[in-house]
Amino acid sequence: MLPTNPVSPDGPPFPARPALALAFAFAAAFLAASPCLPAAAQTAGPGESEYLRLARRPPGATPVRNERTVHRRACRRDTYTYGIGYVRGIDGGGPVDRAVAAFAGDLFSGAGMESIDEFRDDESPCEPDAWEYFSTGSAEAFVVSPSAYSVLFSTSWYTGGTHPVPGFAALNLRADGSEITLHQLFPDSARSLPLFTERVYRGFCSLGHDKAPFIFGYDKPCWGASAGIPEWIEFSEDSLDAAGHSVLTEMGLSINLIGYEAFSHADGPHFMDFPKEVLIELGADPAVWR
Repeated sequence: MLPTNPVSPDGPPFPARPALALAFAFAAAFLAASPCLPAAAQTAGPGESEYLRLARRPPGATPVRNERTVHRRACRRDTYTYGIGYVRGIDGGGPVDRAVAAFAGDLFSGAGMESIDEFRDDESPCEPDAWEYFSTGSAEAFVVSPSAYSVLFSTSWYTGGTHPVPGFAALNLRADGSEITLHQLFPDSARSLPLFTERVYRGFCSLGHDKAPFIFGYDKPCWGASAGIPEWIEFSEDSLDAAGHSVLTEMGLSINLIGYEAFSHADGPHFMDFPKEVLIELGADPAVWR
């Protein structure tokens, strides 16, 4: 049997860190726009984050790609293409580039290798329509400060069914290649995280849905007394990726949810942008942006 889609409405909203193979990236243009949103802006909505659209890209970064196509032995026209795109040249081949390449390598090597082996060995006869499965994507890199960078990976994963399943994975790095964690961003987590998650809850609920995003649980109503600390914080393993695929930029932080993590596949991806001034008010470490 071939695997089911890796992310579903009945599955956990954010995969554990080892499951990041489910999240690579959309092809993206490398823009050099200047941050120009007002400091007071805090936007939630469907589609693409304005912060990420406007965020400064590392000037030397270029996209690279690893990809492979497997043919089913019992029917050579049936294919499974898997690959990962990432960004090279962020810091001229230094520790950030090495960390991004290693992260992408983990995604690539973990991109359903068991599923691919099972696909190749499937002995079913040829069907009238060829099987064309894939798990593929690319990545975007952003400047956070002179000493920090971030990368957003996205996925498109299809192994049958009505549509491909998308995904995100975020990587936030210091200049030495070490990851910026949730608790490094908010050193006084006991104070900051309830404030942060309440803003996320209220921001997404302001879009007019009766229920909060699935990241707060599958039956959490909007406009409750308090959102509380959701599982995606409690079990995040201190990862900004697990905390809503959060990406840092010079302007602040962008949360990026696929449809299944927000409201539904039909509603599509949703984002929420936090200005750094608001984050600092909530207790974020200003040194992240220096």
